Amino acid sequence: MFRTSAPFVTGFQPQRRCFGHTGGGGFVPTDLGTSVLKCWLPGSFYNPSTGAGVDQSGNGNDYAQASSGNRPTAGGGLDGKATSAFAAASSQWISTSNNFTRSSSQSVWAVVKNTSTALNETVFDGNSVNTCRMKLIITTGDAQLGPPFTTSAAMSSAAWHILWGIWGTGTRIIIDGTVTTVSDTTVSCAGSTLGRPGDFGGEYFTGEIADSGVCDGVLSDTDINNVSNYLVGQFPSLTWVNI
Repeated sequence: MFRTSAPFVTGFQPQRRCFGHTGGGGFVPTDLGTSVLKCWLPGSFYNPSTGAGVDQSGNGNDYAQASSGNRPTAGGGLDGKATSAFAAASSQWISTSNNFTRSSSQSVWAVVKNTSTALNETVFDGNSVNTCRMKLIITTGDAQLGPPFTTSAAMSSAAWHILWGIWGTGTRIIIDGTVTTVSDTTVSCAGSTLGRPGDFGGEYFTGEIADSGVCDGVLSDTDINNVSNYLVGQFPSLTWVNI
C-alpha cells in the first residue's frame, strides 16, 4: 500500500470498514456488493510512483498507467487524506481494463476539484466509443454527461464537490445533492478511465480526485445518499443534501 505521509494512513487497514468514519448506519460502499460496485478507488490506494490504483470493490478491477510521464501525481490532499492530481498539460490519466459487464445503466461518483480554465475536460469515461462519459466544461464551471452533452449543471471551480453521473432510466447529474435531469443517453460502460476519454487521447482533466467509484445499474436515491454521506464522513469539508 502506498503511503504518501503518515496523516493519510494512520490506523488504516485494507478491510471493508477501514476508514474510521462511515455513513449513516455504518454504511460503506462495499455494502453495495460486488455485483453492483464494479470498482472503487479512494485516493489512499493510488501510488503515483507506479501509476497503480488498487480497486477496493472486491472485484480486482485495478487501475494502471504504464507510462511514467502520464501518471497522475500526489495531490494536495483533502481533510488529511490523499488525493490524486491530474494535469492536462502532461496528459495524465489512469485506466482499468475493459472487464466490466456492459450495461444499459451505470452510476458513477467522483470527489473532484477542477482547477482549469480549459474547455471539455473529462473526469470519467467508460472505456467505450463516445458513451458513458462524464465531462467538465471548465470555462463555465459546468458538468455534463453524454453523449449527447446537451445539458449542463453548474459546478464551481477550485472547490471540492461530490459529483454523480447516473446513466439509464432517470439520467441525472448530481452535484452535492443538487439534481439536474439529463436527456437519455446510450450507455455501454466496459471499464473506467479517470482523467481523459477512454477511447482517444485528448480532453485531459486538470484538477484533483479524492475518491471515485463505478456501479452497475441506476442506484436508488437511498444508496446514492448512503455513499455520499459516507464520503462526507471521510471528508468533512464536503457538503451533501440528501436527494
